[in-house]
Amino acid sequence: MNKFPRFGFSLVEIVVALFVMGLAVAPIMGLMSQTNIDSTASMYEVLAGNYATELGEQLLDLSLNRSQPRFKQIEADTHQSIKDLLEGLNESLSDTSVTNPRAVFLPTSKIGIMVSPLDPAFTKRKITVEPVTGLTYSVMYGECYRVLIQLAWRLQGESTALPAKHSHEAMILIRKD
Repeated sequence: MNKFPRFGFSLVEIVVALFVMGLAVAPIMGLMSQTNIDSTASMYEVLAGNYATELGEQLLDLSLNRSQPRFKQIEADTHQSIKDLLEGLNESLSDTSVTNPRAVFLPTSKIGIMVSPLDPAFTKRKITVEPVTGLTYSVMYGECYRVLIQLAWRLQGESTALPAKHSHEAMILIRKD
């Protein structure tokens, strides 16, 4: 008989304990990974909202500000419709190679808006313009346009061969006169 009592764990007991802990840790690690992905997606959603607000506020300012030419005057000076002027901005709005804020000018005009550089994850920043029809709008507000600002982005690891599955849209109404 052994005079010394046996303390500690056998190798089998340690391996079983590590296996059980591994079963508990694996789902926790998966949960942390999914939380990180969701957090990144939320960050880009907020960033998209900020990009849309930035554009929307400046377009509203062009529509409402009396200290600078308004859309009716800009349209007359450039001989282009509001739709063509605003949608003419699309190519420069989606340029992801620019790293500093810059002025983007309405086509054939000296009127511009300041835009922030797009995060590299973003694949689209686009303006679509449609006239608002209906007696209520024309009587109350004059000639109005619905401006839809669309943004799209991809999270890290998503395929570039498929369209971006994350997007944000914002809509504003602008007046011509």
